[in-house]
Amino acid sequence: MEKQAAKGLTSLTVWKKAIDFAVWVVQEIANHLPPDERFSLASQLRHSVQSIPANIAEGYGRFYYQEGVRFCYTARGSLEETRSHILLAYRLQYINGEQYAKAEQSLIELSRLLNGFIAYLKDKKPGANEPGAGFHEPVPGYEIQPDLAVEGLRRMTQPTLTGRKSPPPAPRQLSARASFPALIASSTPRLIDFS
Repeated sequence: MEKQAAKGLTSLTVWKKAIDFAVWVVQEIANHLPPDERFSLASQLRHSVQSIPANIAEGYGRFYYQEGVRFCYTARGSLEETRSHILLAYRLQYINGEQYAKAEQSLIELSRLLNGFIAYLKDKKPGANEPGAGFHEPVPGYEIQPDLAVEGLRRMTQPTLTGRKSPPPAPRQLSARASFPALIASSTPRLIDFS
């Protein structure tokens, strides 16, 4: 990210392709969907396709490799959501086969680029060199203390004052002859008639 940070986000190929794809989808697909889809499929399609470059950009702007990976995972989820919306538009015959094929080809290329960028970020994971990577702020009540966990388990299995602790009831065993209606009848609560 050091070299890329000097060049800026606009030098990142995956982001440029994602922006170009988002513009194409909005102009060529979302804006041409039927009016009754304006607030449903068109809106969802715009949101998911715009989320792809937006999440790549947000992860890029964080300057932390692991946050970059996390935002790229979100971008990849948005890419798959976009694929689903475009397939739905095609199956509902809102777009033609040529538009669908072009969108699918772009999605395949974007997916390849995004997965490559994720692999790059994971490979460059500097860990301790990232600012704040070595800092751990304990959260009261959420720390695992093994000695206390073992002590609690020991107390749960100790005999009580009244004698041995009984084991939990065994799961109900069904015979091979038990039928589903019999099972339902035996497990259904029955009303008591007080008259």
